[in-house]
Amino acid sequence: MNYLMNNYPIVKTKYKFTNIHPISEDKYLIYTFKIFLVLFYPLCFGLGIMMYTYHNKFIHYAFYFLAFLALSLLIVTPLHILIHILAYPGSYNDENLYVGFNKKHLDFFAIYNLPLTRKRLLFSLLLPLLSLSVITLITLIFFSTSMVVYALFCVSVLLSVHDIYDAYLLIKYKDKKENVKYIKIENSIYKTN
Repeated sequence: MNYLMNNYPIVKTKYKFTNIHPISEDKYLIYTFKIFLVLFYPLCFGLGIMMYTYHNKFIHYAFYFLAFLALSLLIVTPLHILIHILAYPGSYNDENLYVGFNKKHLDFFAIYNLPLTRKRLLFSLLLPLLSLSVITLITLIFFSTSMVVYALFCVSVLLSVHDIYDAYLLIKYKDKKENVKYIKIENSIYKTN
């Protein structure tokens, strides 16, 4: 595993790539923000109203919610990245695995520097959302209605917005060739030619 601090890795490979993102980076950010609004507000505030209705101490802890959200961000972000890594082939010692932080985009990333099959890339994109969000949602509904679990749920949904949009683009994109492989770098998905 390689650690990078200031930018995404430069891919050096024998493959030639074609970008399957049909839009510019500005539109990409606008679409991901729309997904954020569609997912985050109804789910999180709907759950907040439900918790307020059934949990009488909610109003006492509402002041601390911002602190819980910041703490949850510190907890969930490394878990989110580690779950992405679990979906990649190989191990943590693989030289094609890059983990880091991009200051320009304020983005933590985990990138596998070799092309992946469509199913494997979809699996790696959606695994953090499916695992973290579902676990915290089940915990909220059946076991504990606490502000900490609620904040963990909100942050896990927030961190998965880019992954959801990339998965949507990958599902929408159809290639007539078989055995096409894909690689995700920065905010784009590329297919091998």
